[in-house]
Amino acid sequence: MGRRSGRRPRERLSPARNAHTLVTVAGQEDLIESDCATHGLERHVCVHEAGHAVAAIDHGIDFRAVVSYDDASAPRFMDGLYQAAAALDMSRTPQEVVEPDPRGAFRFALAGVAAERAVLGDYILQGWDQDFRFWRSGSGTTHENAQEAIEAILGKGIMEFWEETYEWAEENAARIEAVADVLGQQETPWEILREQVEAILRD
Repeated sequence: MGRRSGRRPRERLSPARNAHTLVTVAGQEDLIESDCATHGLERHVCVHEAGHAVAAIDHGIDFRAVVSYDDASAPRFMDGLYQAAAALDMSRTPQEVVEPDPRGAFRFALAGVAAERAVLGDYILQGWDQDFRFWRSGSGTTHENAQEAIEAILGKGIMEFWEETYEWAEENAARIEAVADVLGQQETPWEILREQVEAILRD
C-alpha cells in the first residue's frame, strides 16, 4: 500500500528498545515488566495479536476471536505469576492446532513477533518464547536437544523458516497493521470476532 520504499535488510531477532520481557502463551501476553519506549506496550500487543490472527486466517487455523482483558477479567497462569493482556480465543489444544499443518502452525507461532518486527521495526524481548513452546507441545518436540527433530518436521532450519515468516509479515504488513489499528481503537476489555477480522482484511 505504499507504506515502504524498500525492504529492510534481513536481521536476526533483536530486542525492542527499553524492553524487558513479554511472554506469550498461545497468543496471551504477559504484562510483567514489559514496555517499549518507542511504541508502547499496547501497540506491540495489538500488532502481535494481529499477526497471529492474519496468519491463522491465511493458514486455515480456527479461532473464535481476538480478545483483550482488564485486570479483573484477565486469565492468570503459572500459579498466578502471569496475567494475560490479550489472546486469540482458540479453544483448541496445541496438538489440534499443529498436527494438521505443522509448517503453517509454526508460521502462526512466529507470526506475532514477526509482525512486530515488520510493522514496528522492533519487538518485545522473549515475545515468542511461549508461542514456540505451544508449537513444540503440539508437535511432540518438547524434549531437550530437539532442534534436529523440529527441523525435520519443518523441512528446513529454524532460522531459515524465521526469515520466510518475516518476509511473509513484511509482505502482509498492511493487512496486519489494518487489524492492529482496529484492535487499538477498542476500549479494554474488548473482543473482535474472527468474522470481523476477515471483514477488515476484505476492506
